Amino acid sequence: MKYTVEEVSACKKKVLITVEPEEINASIDVAVKLQQRGIAMQGFRKGHVPPKIIENRFKGQLYEDAKQDLVNVHINQVMQEVGLTPISKVDVSDIVDFERDKGIEYSISFEHLPVFDLPNYEGLEVEQVDSVPTQDEVDAFILKTRENNAKMTPVDGTGPAKPGQFANIDFALFIDGKQVKEQTAQGFDYLVGQKNGLAELEELASTLQVGQSGERDVTFPDDFMNKNLAGKSGVIKVTVHAVKERPLPAVEELFEKMKVTDLEGLRKRFSDIMYEQRRGYYRSEACTKLLGQLLKLVDFPLPQALMDLYFEEMIAPRKRQAMQAGKALTDEQIASLRESLQPRLTEAVKTTVFLVAVAKKEGLEVTDSEVQNAVFREAADAGVEPKTLYEFYVNSGLIFNLRDRLLADKGMLAIYEKAKVTLVPEAKAPEAKAGDAKAAESKAPEAKADEPKPEA
Repeated sequence: MKYTVEEVSACKKKVLITVEPEEINASIDVAVKLQQRGIAMQGFRKGHVPPKIIENRFKGQLYEDAKQDLVNVHINQVMQEVGLTPISKVDVSDIVDFERDKGIEYSISFEHLPVFDLPNYEGLEVEQVDSVPTQDEVDAFILKTRENNAKMTPVDGTGPAKPGQFANIDFALFIDGKQVKEQTAQGFDYLVGQKNGLAELEELASTLQVGQSGERDVTFPDDFMNKNLAGKSGVIKVTVHAVKERPLPAVEELFEKMKVTDLEGLRKRFSDIMYEQRRGYYRSEACTKLLGQLLKLVDFPLPQALMDLYFEEMIAPRKRQAMQAGKALTDEQIASLRESLQPRLTEAVKTTVFLVAVAKKEGLEVTDSEVQNAVFREAADAGVEPKTLYEFYVNSGLIFNLRDRLLADKGMLAIYEKAKVTLVPEAKAPEAKAGDAKAAESKAPEAKADEPKPEA
């Protein structure tokens, strides 16, 4: 086999391949031998049918198999020798007259990652915030965890519900005598005393006893957040079924779950969790700074195949929403989305291409098990069947995108590990209070008491 490489663009190659008759004959012989092993015909022992008979009998399928196997061998050989990895499907031109004792010519074309010189990324300087949670922040986090683990329990008596209690209600909104389905609920636990609810709903939920029903006229303000209701008048009808409360579990209930023996041990455990979570966040922030420095130093073309792949992934949720509504995105809508997403799309592809190049320079790889584990984690988070999600990734071609992203993550970690990272204390905003629960939550995601998962 001989070939010549044509550069169609900076990220696309076309390879013209010439195959001599001897190689064609050899590929057919291999296909015949493979077929011969399982063939049994009258007058011959299984596996001993003469090759010529097999070739004449199954010529069409045998030649097709031989052609496909030969093309695959050529593709692998070309990729290894030119040192490129396709990022899209390899297009193969039609091959005609695949016969014994005849040579053929055909071409393959594919897009690949651009080849460019990497800037020096060793020893880059970057500051990283080092945030140690205060005791007040830890206590706020413990309180939030207790709230997350609190269970709803019925209250004795007939009510009505008091502030801090929940009225279990059916409610419905009627406008011009017609029920608004989007503003209807049954068995809804309404927290009495909340300041952001409708005054009329609050009044009914806090005055009706269990088993009672009532209604109130309501007029929605012109600036109401639901534009479909803004400025309209109607009637709210409510029925109370039960009064409930959600008492906080005793802090001691967390000791066993968190494997500690006292409050100080619990504070230490939660402080460690919060610190690790914050460290992961600020490490990511430092990586973003490092990447920003490096991307300013390079300029390279972006493969259209990768741009298209990322775009399809970005709009996939909107396509699913449209399908669930029995519709499909129009060409005009897709074009509009592409235009609006172009800056984000360009940044995402450029980042991936750069970090994959770093990973390859460092000799890093992504194993099949790492790809599968990533899919399984995503499936667990989304509550879907792992096998189904994995098949979707494979069939849609997004599995290659996922592999590149995992490799890009390794490239980013390599840059970070080679950087000169200076830890700096967190700057406290003057108006922030040390015991502000919201401040604690903003720096550390919520953790359930029985399942803390700090980042590595």
